[in-house]
Amino acid sequence: MSDPGEQVHALDPMPPHLWQLDKSQTVQSKGIAEPAANDMGCGAYSTTVAMAHYDNKFNAYQFATDLYNHMSKVIFSRGTWEGENARQAQNNGFVSAQLHNGTAAELADLIRVNAPAVLNIDPHTILMVTYGAHDITLVGFSNASDGTTLKIFALDPWLEPGSGLIANHPDYPGNRYFVANNDPGDKLTALWTGIYTPIFKSADHAHAWIAMHPDRASSFNL
Repeated sequence: MSDPGEQVHALDPMPPHLWQLDKSQTVQSKGIAEPAANDMGCGAYSTTVAMAHYDNKFNAYQFATDLYNHMSKVIFSRGTWEGENARQAQNNGFVSAQLHNGTAAELADLIRVNAPAVLNIDPHTILMVTYGAHDITLVGFSNASDGTTLKIFALDPWLEPGSGLIANHPDYPGNRYFVANNDPGDKLTALWTGIYTPIFKSADHAHAWIAMHPDRASSFNL
């Protein structure tokens, strides 16, 4: 169970979990039937999961595969550029933008307005450039009785259904969490690059969050 006094908040409805390593699912990729498993598809899978929060038609391995195939790839890699998450969400009718230097408070406020986001995690630095090696979907947060943000909850497409870091916490949403304070556990500040991609259903929906964080308004074409 959650800690005494901890209040848990989650997306409603909770989006589905699409496992990017699932070899039991078959999809059509460029006209060829093949397993849905894609070890480089975390951006496409996480973006698809976020969109499925709004419309169950996106709850499909085929859609995640199609989204991946439409994304621009990193040179010499099958991985996708981080900005593709927002671009593909926009192409599917959503309001989205890639943001930097994010805070736990901004993520918590996204959940307060019932909006998911793709979080870029697992930072690596090459030639003085830091990038995140993995994407996950924001699905919730928790706070203490005084309002302090305690945890950020996510769906990690790399984790097999039924597994994850919160198996002993049935009241926690998602399959992975990060602590936003000094409690033991995976530290948000250490594992999150600060890059994230909120996905809103409409301009009015985006404005509800931007009203809380007006400095982010210029990042959206509204």
